[in-house]
Amino acid sequence: MATHRIPILGSMTRPDDSGEVWFEPFSIEAVNDLYGHLVLVFDDPSGRRACYGSFEVPQDYVGAGKMVVVYTTPTTVGNRFRFELNTNAVGGTDIESLDPLAAANSSAVNASPPSAAFERMETSLTLSNVAAGESVLFSLFRDGAQVSPNDDDVADKALVLAVLFEYSDA
Repeated sequence: MATHRIPILGSMTRPDDSGEVWFEPFSIEAVNDLYGHLVLVFDDPSGRRACYGSFEVPQDYVGAGKMVVVYTTPTTVGNRFRFELNTNAVGGTDIESLDPLAAANSSAVNASPPSAAFERMETSLTLSNVAAGESVLFSLFRDGAQVSPNDDDVADKALVLAVLFEYSDA
């Protein structure tokens, strides 16, 4: 049995309509401007901002699925980021809808900010009720609307470098 990590941000991902979430080259935020890969920026820590997407669960998936968020920030002021994940897994039967009324699963995590600007950080969110071959619809939130003790109090942008689907195979 092996553990795999598949990046899921890409052409099937889009920011919400708030104007507070967008993709931009990392070199815009970075000091040294050496690398220009895209990052997902969550700007407003006071609201609940999202990106939406979907991905396919590999056929060799047997369980222990989670979403890993790789992130950083330009500053280190604050105690925690608040990330939330809502998902629906669709597949296997003709009666499942790609347009569900509500999320079937939800998980949240309070993640530490980096100890230095642009330090690579990871946090993971539980992904449940997923099976091989299914399509997963997801919403990833930076949730600054929560109240203490779960509030997001980092007063700067969250820069998401990757969202990974981590799972075990047979």
